[in-house]
Amino acid sequence: MSWLARLQSDFVQSLRQGSDRVRPALAEEGGIAADLGLGIYQHAYRARLAEALANDHAALARYLGESAWHKLCTDYVAAHPSRQRSLRVFGDALPDFVAGIAPCDAHPEVADLARFERALLDSFDAADAPSPGWDAVADLPADAWPTLAPRLHPSLRHLALRSNAVALWTALKDEATPPAVELGEVHWVTWRDVDLLTRFRSLTASEAAALDQAIAGADVATLCEAMQDIHAAEDVPAVVVGYLRAWADEGWVAGWSHADAEVP
Repeated sequence: MSWLARLQSDFVQSLRQGSDRVRPALAEEGGIAADLGLGIYQHAYRARLAEALANDHAALARYLGESAWHKLCTDYVAAHPSRQRSLRVFGDALPDFVAGIAPCDAHPEVADLARFERALLDSFDAADAPSPGWDAVADLPADAWPTLAPRLHPSLRHLALRSNAVALWTALKDEATPPAVELGEVHWVTWRDVDLLTRFRSLTASEAAALDQAIAGADVATLCEAMQDIHAAEDVPAVVVGYLRAWADEGWVAGWSHADAEVP
């Protein structure tokens, strides 16, 4: 390793881990005291990363309060140092991190808030894709329907939360008093609509199960088979078609295929 590469590596380690190895090289240059100069860089590094987290997770920061949020940011920065030039992905691991540390692990709504805010970001930043709508398949012949499969929009995110975190988020966003925490599994989906607005809505357990199948690439025949565990057999076709049409109307479907052919 060259002298410059070693110096750069030592400097990065001093920012991420508080290493002292770079101090002698800084002291040799004179000027501002090494301890003070390095301290300024270390503070700026942590502050910038904490600022990025606060921008991405404003509701979570408000929910935790200044002291707890500051500690969470400090611990997260230490455990997950930034390794990419873009800060956009810096907080990707925050939901799982929050779920695994005390005292947050005893409060499922905290990790849920982090997951929901992350999903909103991911939906907004997802790749573009067409939204052909229901008309693209409405006139398909009957024999094409069993193999018809939706290709879901890249912005779609399905969340299985353990609390009423979305209600908390809504109140926090409006700077209102959050409701009491309620625990219990609830399903939500986030997506970006044709007007480039990020949207979200809840799902029933049935629709959530169908959506998971569709995300995995299921066709209508497979969806119908899965729905027979939830609905009466005679109701299944209408349920599945209803879900597919709703998803298409809301812009969740980026394309269709059947019998290995794309639907124009």
